[in-house]
Amino acid sequence: MPMIAMVAKVVGSDSILVGWVYHLFNSAVIGALFGLIFGARVRGYPSVFGWGAAYGVFWWVLGALILMPILLGMPAFAPLMMGPMRIVAMGSLVGHIIYGLVLGGVFLMLHHRPAALRTT
Repeated sequence: MPMIAMVAKVVGSDSILVGWVYHLFNSAVIGALFGLIFGARVRGYPSVFGWGAAYGVFWWVLGALILMPILLGMPAFAPLMMGPMRIVAMGSLVGHIIYGLVLGGVFLMLHHRPAALRTT
């Protein structure tokens, strides 16, 4: 089963569209939390990419390995314990790290943009 179909099942749906909407909503909330948690710690690209990658790994463990399996009636860390799911879990890890890196880079660009470009 594709990962996004599993995400849809978390909210009781079989729709891939619902899975994407739910996933994107979660990504937006998690992105906002990144700014609240790490905003003061960000000093430049090395720190923001480090925090972003670590944040992506954190959400992979919490979301993909603990919460999603439990919400689907499986034990925590089930994707790592099931042979066929390991490759999907590793792909998910890579995706979460990339998400964290992009999130950090975009946050830095928006948070530290020149005053002349700020609208507020």
